[in-house]
Amino acid sequence: MNMKEYLLNPCGKLSIPYWKDKLINLPSDTIIFHHTKFNGQFSNYERYFRLIHHLENTYQPLHIVETIDLFKDEVELIKLINKCYVSQKINISNLDINNWINHSTYNKKLWVKIMLNNKIIACGIAEYDKECKEGILEWIQVLPNYRRKGYGKSIVNSLLKELKLMGAEFVTVSGKIDNKSNPEALYRDCGFIGNDIWYICKNMNISLELLNQNDKQIYKLKDLHKMDTIKKYIAISENYFNYVTSSENVFYYKILLEGNIIGGIHIEKVTNNVYLSICIHPVYRGFGFATQTLDKILCMYKGNTFCANIEKENIKSIKLFESLNFIKVNDNKEILTYKKR
Repeated sequence: MNMKEYLLNPCGKLSIPYWKDKLINLPSDTIIFHHTKFNGQFSNYERYFRLIHHLENTYQPLHIVETIDLFKDEVELIKLINKCYVSQKINISNLDINNWINHSTYNKKLWVKIMLNNKIIACGIAEYDKECKEGILEWIQVLPNYRRKGYGKSIVNSLLKELKLMGAEFVTVSGKIDNKSNPEALYRDCGFIGNDIWYICKNMNISLELLNQNDKQIYKLKDLHKMDTIKKYIAISENYFNYVTSSENVFYYKILLEGNIIGGIHIEKVTNNVYLSICIHPVYRGFGFATQTLDKILCMYKGNTFCANIEKENIKSIKLFESLNFIKVNDNKEILTYKKR
C-alpha cells in the first residue's frame, strides 16, 4: 500500500500505522483483516479498535504532565507498564525501551508522565511519523488505583497538543476491544472518532487431508463445487468424486482450517507433470489460504513440473499462481497454461 492510499482512510486501510506496515512482516500463520471481511468464519481471534483524531480541538491537561527522564525514570516506567498489563501477560524490559527510542518516529517530548507523591502514577508514549504527518499513541497507562480520576485524559490531551505543535495533521490509536479497562472510552472522551475494527487471528495454519470414497464429508465438497463463484471456473460431473478417489495418480485433498473444510485441491500426476486445480470457499478468500495450500503441495510433490490451466477471466487465480513464480507457457483463446519447475 502506498502512502497516498493510506492517507485517504488510515484506520480503515491498515490495522497499524503506515511506518510500521512498511517494516513488519507477519508470521505466516497470522492473518489480520478489517471487520467488513468478517462473516463469522473464524473462531480464534482478538478484536482491536482503531480510532483517529483530526486535532481540530485539543484541550489543556487538568494535571501537571512532565517529560520522562529515561536516565532516572526507566526502571519505574517499566514497572508501571508491566503492572498495568499483568492480566494480558505483557512484560517489557529495558531492551524494549532501547528498541523504541531507536525508532525513526521517536521524540523524547512524546514520553510523558504524571507524578504524585514522588512516584509515577501515569505515563504516555507517542510517536510522530513526519512522512505521513501522523501522530501515534502507543502506551497510555495509569496505575489501577488511580484510574477514573482524569489522569489518563490529561496524558492523552498533553500528547495531542504536543503532536499538533510538531506538525501532525492527525493522530491514531488502537487497543484491544475486550480489555476490561475499556481504553476505547478514554480515547473517545478525548475526541477520537471512528468505527474501524481489526481482527487478528493466530495459528491459522491449514492442513490437507486426502479424500477417500468413504469420506463422510464428500457432501460438503459437493456443496462447495455447486457455488456459483466456483462452478464458473471449475465444472464437475456427477461422477467427479468417484473419479478422484478411485483413479490411479489422481488425488483430491480437503483443505481444512480449525477442522472445517474451506476448500479443495485436485492433483493429477502424469509422468513428471503434476496438474493442479484449487478452489477456496468465498468467505475464506483473500487470507492467504490458497497460497498456504499450494506451498504444501509444491513440497509434497517436489521434483515434478507443476501445471495449471486457468481461464483468462479468472484474474485472481492467475495472480495467485504468478505470485508463486509460475510462468505462462501457453496462451490459447480462453485458457492460459502456467508451469513451475
